[in-house]
Order: sequence, then structure tokens, then C-alpha cells
Amino acid sequence: MKIALIELDFHVDSVDGICKIFEGSNHELQIFTTEKNFSILKNRSYASKHSWHLLTHKNKLDFLISNESKINCCDGVFINTISADFGCFAKFNFKTTTILRIHNAYKVFSPWNHLKIYPTALGIWKAISYVIREIIWDRFWYYRPIVVEKIDFFTFPDKAIEAFLLTNKIIPPEKIAPVLPIKVFDETVQLIVNKSSDINFTIPGGVDRRRRDYLPVLNAFKILLPKTNKKISLSFLGKCNTQFGREIISEFKKLSSDNFIVNSFEDFVPQADFDSIMKETDVVISPVNADGLTQIYGEIYGKTKISGSITDVVLFPKPLILPSSYLLNDNLKTIFDSYDSPESLSNLILSYSNNKNLIAEKTKIIFENLKLNYDKKTMLNLLVDFYEKHKK
Repeated sequence: MKIALIELDFHVDSVDGICKIFEGSNHELQIFTTEKNFSILKNRSYASKHSWHLLTHKNKLDFLISNESKINCCDGVFINTISADFGCFAKFNFKTTTILRIHNAYKVFSPWNHLKIYPTALGIWKAISYVIREIIWDRFWYYRPIVVEKIDFFTFPDKAIEAFLLTNKIIPPEKIAPVLPIKVFDETVQLIVNKSSDINFTIPGGVDRRRRDYLPVLNAFKILLPKTNKKISLSFLGKCNTQFGREIISEFKKLSSDNFIVNSFEDFVPQADFDSIMKETDVVISPVNADGLTQIYGEIYGKTKISGSITDVVLFPKPLILPSSYLLNDNLKTIFDSYDSPESLSNLILSYSNNKNLIAEKTKIIFENLKLNYDKKTMLNLLVDFYEKHKK
């Protein structure tokens, strides 16, 4: 089977995930993407297996039209994301079964009922800029419903998002394709347990008040540090070069001692450093805000949008602690921890800090669960079978 994979925005990680699903199979990907995305992926093990068609000019519609025969001769089309330029996809004539992966469900299916603006001068300025550029100039208001009607099927990166949309009748069941995670389990990953007596906690992602609530984490460490003499490190694995970021790191560093070290990055974390720190991590903490924001649209993490921490843990199987407000699918509920207060979070951190065997046991359980439920061959078969069944 030959699939046209289209990614004309910036979601390079999820392109990487799809390519890995097809790696080692007899199926072919025709990949239509940007030069920047290709520059990141060109040295991956799968790069030479697939055919790459690169957007070298700004007009996305002209690019698709120039490759129309190559796209429509495929057995199916998989659009990884539509972040902007809905008009491009509304105008293009897709003749084969088309699936679109949704990253921000409210923006695509119910934008006007979930408008949200961050109440700061910068937030208001960004909102005005977005309205002028995309809603008015690019006519998002007009082209979005055309795209929703035109696309044959939609897929989501997590089963909990699909379930939420179905329960709330936001999307009809006949328009749903199998769930396809952003990342799949990498069979080359080894089960790694930090054998040092030190305990390493990590918060992945840039320090951003819109996406994460750090206060419960800060208060949890204030509660637990006097109760343990274990050596603990906390790494903020993302850039913290904003005023808010520096203030948060400063508050955590006030707790520093011989037994508590805080690590942070001023700028973007190089991939090699990110991978190295994640491998050495014992437990991941993700204090994600339930109420997220994409441009001017409110999203709910776990219900209409997935947290990047879930993706990180699929690649680096580790114990994960999330707020109880984050909706996990039934499978992940059984393996991850949740907190609803600084006290409950401090108890979780303390239980891991005082018991390395607990970390080892939990890591093994998570490793085996993700290996089973995020298996790339299973995902490949689900997708290929779906295209076969719904071939035009």
C-alpha cells in the first residue's frame, strides 16, 4: 500500500512517529512536507525508504496542485495536521480516502464556542494578530467548516480524546478512524533504571504559565524536603528564558541544598541533551494545566488535546505523575499516578524518593504496558486495514 503523508506545518515529531510505524514494512510513504522538517528527519534510519517532496515556496496550495497526480495515485492520504491555511486543503481536490489527525479538537470542530484570550498585553496582542492574519485574511471562518465536511475521517492521538468527543456528540462515530498516537514504542529502547542512590525528577517542556501550573509542585517540594535526607534533583527540561520562567526557577532554587539540586535551561534544549536527561530520569512530573490555549481557542488537556509528556514517556518509559484533572485513557490510568493537591503530590514524590525498588518495579510495569499498547506493528495494521476497508 502507498500512503501520501502531508505535513506542511511544524509537527515534525508526529511525522517521525508515522515514519517509524511504516519502517520495516512493505508499505510506502510519499511524504509531502517542508524543507525544515526534512532537514530534521533526513538522517533518520527510515529516510531513504520513503519518497520526499519538499515545499520550497510559501504557497501551500500551489505545492499540492503541482503534486496532485502523485498524491491522488496513492491508496490513501494522511494529513498529519492542519494548523493554518485551511483554505489550501479546502480547495485541493483529494480523490482518495483522506484521514486528518486532530491535535486541537475544539479549534477544528467547535472554535466559536471555546474562544479564550490570555488576559495580558502580550496575550491580547497575539490574539488580535491571529484574528487579522488567519480568521480574516486567510478566512479561517469560511474554510474550516468546508475542510471538516470534506475530510473523510478523523483520527486522534489518544483514545480518551476520541471518547470525550463522542460522548459530547462533537463528532459522529462514522467519521472516526483508528487512534494513532504521536509516538509509538521504540523496540530498540532498553529498560533503563537509574542505579544511583540519587533520585532524578524531570518536568519536560518549556516553562510556561499557560500550559503548566508549577505552584503545586513548588509547594510539594517545600513539604517533602524536610522529611527526607535523600539526594534529589529536579530538572526543568525546556527553555525558561521568559520573565515568568526565570521567576519560577528562582523560587525552586531557593529550596536548593546539598540534597536538592535544580537544573534548568535558558534556551532550547538540544535533542542529545534532552534524550540524555530523560534516560537518567527516575520519575517524570507533568503539572499540565487542564485548561489549555491554542491561539484564541480554549482546549482541555486530556480531552481535546494531548500533553507532550505522554509522548515523552512513550519514548522513555518512566513513572509519570499528572494532575488528577488530566483525563487519561483506561489503559494509562492503571500505570500513571495523579495528584489533586500539593500534599498528595509530596506524598507521591516522597514514596518514590524513599524507595528505589518502587521506581524499578513501576518502570518495568510501564515499559511492558507501553511495549504492548503502543506497538508500531499493531498501529500499522490498524491503519492499513482501515484504508483497505474504506478505499474509494
